[in-house]
Amino acid sequence: MRSEFFQALIRSLEDGIVVIDECGAIELVNPGLERLLGWREAELRGCNVSVLMPPEHAGRHDGYLQAYARTGQARIIGQDRVLQARHRNGENVDVMLSVTEVHQHGRRYYVGRLRDIRPQLRHERELQRLAFYDPVTGLRNGQALRRRLSGAAPACDPSRLHVLAIADIERFHILNDTAGLRVGDELLHQVGQRLQERAPAQAEVFRWTGDEFVLLVETPDADGAAALIERWLRQATEQEFAVGPHRVRVRLRAGVRVCCVPAANPDEELARADLALVHAKRHGSAAVVDEAALPHGRDWTLAQLSQDLRQGLEAGQFTIHLQPQVDAQGHLVGAEASLRWLHPQRGCLPPGAFWTAAVELGLAPAIGLTAIRQTLELAQRWQADPLLARLQLSCNLSPQQFRCPDLVTHLRTLLQPAALRPGQVRLEITEEAVFDDEAQVQRTLDELGALGFGLSLDDFGTGYSSLQRLLALPLAELKIDRAFIAALGRAPRAEPIVQAILAIGQALQVDCVAEGVETPDQWQRLRTLGCQRFQGFAWAPPMPAQALEALARRDQPLTMSAS
Repeated sequence: MRSEFFQALIRSLEDGIVVIDECGAIELVNPGLERLLGWREAELRGCNVSVLMPPEHAGRHDGYLQAYARTGQARIIGQDRVLQARHRNGENVDVMLSVTEVHQHGRRYYVGRLRDIRPQLRHERELQRLAFYDPVTGLRNGQALRRRLSGAAPACDPSRLHVLAIADIERFHILNDTAGLRVGDELLHQVGQRLQERAPAQAEVFRWTGDEFVLLVETPDADGAAALIERWLRQATEQEFAVGPHRVRVRLRAGVRVCCVPAANPDEELARADLALVHAKRHGSAAVVDEAALPHGRDWTLAQLSQDLRQGLEAGQFTIHLQPQVDAQGHLVGAEASLRWLHPQRGCLPPGAFWTAAVELGLAPAIGLTAIRQTLELAQRWQADPLLARLQLSCNLSPQQFRCPDLVTHLRTLLQPAALRPGQVRLEITEEAVFDDEAQVQRTLDELGALGFGLSLDDFGTGYSSLQRLLALPLAELKIDRAFIAALGRAPRAEPIVQAILAIGQALQVDCVAEGVETPDQWQRLRTLGCQRFQGFAWAPPMPAQALEALARRDQPLTMSAS
């Protein structure tokens, strides 16, 4: 055991090493163990190894050694085990212990290797915190809420009813637009803290999405659920919030659902509370609406739709279809991506079947981001095929997405793995979205342009554009609204309006795309007026990406009969 080589090897290891004889007496420890547990080798040599164990385990160790010597049945020899060792100061230290049996000169020794796993455990705790806690407010997040509702978290009492409320900050987006995201985040943090401070007994607060919080409180009185939540919200917001130089008066609205916890279907309970919140925001007559008081019929359908939308997002049921765009000769030059919902029971649904509900339920940004991500992935894949790489792709950016404070951050993340040429993907933005807060809109558009996106003004001619404002926007494209195209040849003023829009596009040096072209006559009139890009059912409806790729690889003009 006193071999110089053996001792030098042990002493060179970073991990702690302790060598004991078959009776448990310590023969040797290395500097790594001294650093880990604070003992000096001179203090430990000859002591029983139980001195390095917490008291609750120390008394049993000699019995384990005797049992092993007698039966040969090992408990930890040859295995890695996470346990605690005792520091010289009395504290317990988390370690990974590996024990090896060694025979030398007719004697049996055990070599224990102790690895400090405290950094690893801290990392795991940080991952746990990131997974279940919101970084802005410090509150538990949606994933923690679902665990709580499903009964996977501790302290669940299924014998009592719970009030589940989803509350949001009224007109929060205005503060974000005018004061900036940092001020918005600080207000979210303060509102979350105030909700916790004013919470009744047995109540919990979670950060849900955007400006929404979820309140969960046990109650023996289901009839008083709305009043309980209303009192809680009133107490939390009766004083102004000091956010930097701003004094902010906050109004919270909430939708309430009384349910059992654990819940058989947490998503359904959340959808019912979400439905009540939509009702509160839509009608505005009360700050808190109880789902049980809502009329049935359409609202019941909306509740089911809410649940299906959330499950569809999680299950990846949303996909994009592409509608071809052609030039004046009918050659394929691009495509617009639009969402389709592959509903497991109702089949392939167009946006008209679900988008209004998605907006009302606050799910539009998340669903829309799915479409943009798939569009970018498609554009990246097309780079390997020359017939596809030349095509322009566009994707809609809804007003709700455009106002989302994290929009640019999300898009920057989505772009990181892609290697796309500037402007290969265009984002279509409506006039409604870009003519609210000019300064904030300009910043967002500039940032999107800096990321490499081309910007297209969708449904042009139906909004509030001014020529002065148009000059300031970093646009690459105007899309002429389909209403003007449909009126060609029928309304005398339609043709001069389209001609004026084309002239604006030429003056701004941007592309003009005619949407909703359905007949050869419309196409001919538009070409005569000087339009160079077209889109509509005259060539094809939106189709899966594989079908459009097949059209592109034919490398021939599309005919008006394509469908």
